[in-house]
Amino acid sequence: MPLSAPNCATSAGCGTLAHGGVGISEFVDQMYFSFEGLFGTALGVSAEYIFLFVMFGAVLQVAGGGDFFITITRAMTGQSRGGPAKIAVIASGLMGMMSGSAVANVATTGSLTIPMMLKLGYPRRFAGAIEAIASTGGQITPPIMGAAAFLMAGILGIGYLEVAAAALIPALLFYVALLLAVHLASVKLNLQPLAAAEAGSTRAVLMGGWTFLIPVVILVALLMQGYSASFSAFFGVVAALVTPYLRRSTFVHWRQHVAGIRLGVEGAATVAAACASAGIIVGVVQISGLGFKFSAVVTSFSGGSLDIALLLAMIAAFIFGMGMPTTAAYIVQATLVAPALVKLGADPLAAHMFVFYYAVLGQITPPLAVAAYAAAPIAGERPSRVGWTAFLIGLPIYIIPFMFVSNSVLLTPDFSLDLVYSLLRAVLAVAVLSAVVIGWLFGAALGWMTRGLLVLAAVLMIHPELVSSAVGLAILVGIYLLQRSKSVKNREVTP
Repeated sequence: MPLSAPNCATSAGCGTLAHGGVGISEFVDQMYFSFEGLFGTALGVSAEYIFLFVMFGAVLQVAGGGDFFITITRAMTGQSRGGPAKIAVIASGLMGMMSGSAVANVATTGSLTIPMMLKLGYPRRFAGAIEAIASTGGQITPPIMGAAAFLMAGILGIGYLEVAAAALIPALLFYVALLLAVHLASVKLNLQPLAAAEAGSTRAVLMGGWTFLIPVVILVALLMQGYSASFSAFFGVVAALVTPYLRRSTFVHWRQHVAGIRLGVEGAATVAAACASAGIIVGVVQISGLGFKFSAVVTSFSGGSLDIALLLAMIAAFIFGMGMPTTAAYIVQATLVAPALVKLGADPLAAHMFVFYYAVLGQITPPLAVAAYAAAPIAGERPSRVGWTAFLIGLPIYIIPFMFVSNSVLLTPDFSLDLVYSLLRAVLAVAVLSAVVIGWLFGAALGWMTRGLLVLAAVLMIHPELVSSAVGLAILVGIYLLQRSKSVKNREVTP
């Protein structure tokens, strides 16, 4: 008995995405007895890799590593302009590497950083938005990243270290854009840094908790030595359990370790459920032929242009990932969208990193920006206002995937002149767009015409052609001279 549409050979209503139906026995066989169903790659990766990495993050966090990362970040950035917001950005990124969940990260670090930002004078929607964006970015930040990164390694058949290395520069660009937006907003609002006593001493904090860096160093060192991700994560967990007992000042009760292990098991179970559900989606896509048909539709609509296909893929990513956990959103897009990009000439790793990046950004993309919904109650603001503010502040971040697809050298961080040139262009592009969003650059406010020219300069610097980059840089130099003259006039007028 077919489960869906009638046979397309006899039905006039069959469209491009229709199929001839699937018998119940064939459906059960696909879901339960194949490697493209419930017990497929996603669930296998969850059991083999993700469990240990989630456990590592939970144990280290509960043992005191989370507090150490927040405290050291406050000491390092608290006395600069917009210190509390920079604390939120860096601390949330560090915590996000361990938790892999934007919502959990907002709840953990946001309860500390958002009140600090409000106390300094940031608008409520801005404080909530910064925390939501920063917490989301932890999922694309090596060495741990989010669970979907391990699925990417399994789907592509490559080592996890290769995925982490590919994510390094995109993650750097993510936080450069966000930190610059925070700094420009702080200057524009004339916000002052934290007091020295409240920020603390970087040296004192580091001397008091440097041992919490040992598990992270061991994990990264083992991965760099070529050991498997599961082997490295196992010894990372062992190190996280032992580290608190290396110094008397960091001793913890055994019940804290039990709480950490329980937190890790609960987190891993949640990810496993998402992976099993994703396996069902993969099975349905495979048995119905939707993956092939969707790729054909994208190819047809794009007219064979990779740039247009990337725009369509971005829109599809937002639709498929709306309100979904990152892992499930990535699986859907890796099955439907990534093959179409590869078919049009994109590098497979770049294509999967593209859809993974947008699956992560779905956490701050309205109307269902779940990370913003988590930050809004802490900030005392409406979720919709926090969500749209996060989207606007994060606009420079949304162009980063287009950069590394058009120039895959950004995914291979081996030192070369080409990499240096590409990285400089990318940093300039995201920095310029951050200034456009905030409306402040080189000591003066930006007018709408100036913003338009800056957007043009950023677009010209995205593509690797030397001529377009030179034109974009020339526009930027002209705007610099204009803004500096405006800044001087403002200082002369101000008594």
